[in-house]
Amino acid sequence: MCLATVVFAQQGKPAGGETPQSGGAEQRLFRGDEPFRTPSPLPPEALSTILATREGKQGLEDAKNRGIADVASRFSATNIHLHDYHQAELLVIGKFPFSGADNDWFWILSPHMGARVLLFCGGNSLEIMKEGTAGYRDVRCIWYGPDTEKEELYRYGGRAYKLSKRSWRTNTH
Repeated sequence: MCLATVVFAQQGKPAGGETPQSGGAEQRLFRGDEPFRTPSPLPPEALSTILATREGKQGLEDAKNRGIADVASRFSATNIHLHDYHQAELLVIGKFPFSGADNDWFWILSPHMGARVLLFCGGNSLEIMKEGTAGYRDVRCIWYGPDTEKEELYRYGGRAYKLSKRSWRTNTH
């Protein structure tokens, strides 16, 4: 099952309900085919921002063509942190048609910057790295197929995440 992923900031505890101060580990690896440790509600403004993106518009058009009226029901969410443990981001996964044919869609949005999209990538997994740039954690997005793997590393560039490194590997069996 292909799923899309979106990140939107919101006040709250980190994923898993634990903070570094409490000694707990926040969930950092996300895959569309695995459930969140701790689900959170999806704010309407996050959904509106997602649906205004090129990919969101594409999914919305597909949903309309398939008679899917309640698009909000196609998403689930959890809290994460990229910048500050007092300000949580919301990671959102959308079910078909808010995904690629062979990958999940990941967005990162920031509410304190006008619900602006900070990052979009398509892949099978998204990982919040321990390392960071300009006060924000780096993000790795990986896509893999039967014979190929693509890894993209994104670093925060002041207003949005920018692709820092892309590598391709061919899997030999």
